[in-house]
Amino acid sequence: IFNYEAPSEGGDEGGDEGGEEGGDEGEVSVLYTLDATDAANNGKDNSYAGSEDITINGITWNVTGNTTINPWRIGGKKLNAVDREVFTKTPYEKALTKIVVTLGTKNITLNSCKLLYSANADFSGATEVPFEYAEGAIELANSYPANCYYKLVFNCTETSGKNMYVQLSKIEFYGK
Repeated sequence: IFNYEAPSEGGDEGGDEGGEEGGDEGEVSVLYTLDATDAANNGKDNSYAGSEDITINGITWNVTGNTTINPWRIGGKKLNAVDREVFTKTPYEKALTKIVVTLGTKNITLNSCKLLYSANADFSGATEVPFEYAEGAIELANSYPANCYYKLVFNCTETSGKNMYVQLSKIEFYGK
């Protein structure tokens, strides 16, 4: 498991140095799951360059990639540092303590991976959380405010002319 801890920012007034543990009200648990391994959540677009909206558990996601295969494949062919995105078109109403992104195998060059979150649907003023690719669960611990939009961005390069990809298995939102 790759763990990301958000750097402390000067404006954090909570003094909650201990992370998720402590005397706060309630336990941290999974509040929402996008499960891209469940065929019931498959889209209809099998192109890697196309994007489509898919609604899962009340949240609409826009996905650029092949959503007809489980897990979903994000990538394409003949790409030179091209961003492939998976983002919410519906804000998530609750504050979060971490987001866990589960990735599968990859056969594409990933130049960078990041999560963005913003109070704005166009992602203006977004905060960026970079992370490294790892097969399995990647924990992105942070203090995510309520009513935000979320976007995963995979910057991809592929020069062989064959569709290559990284598998996206799951995105989980954790909070109290």
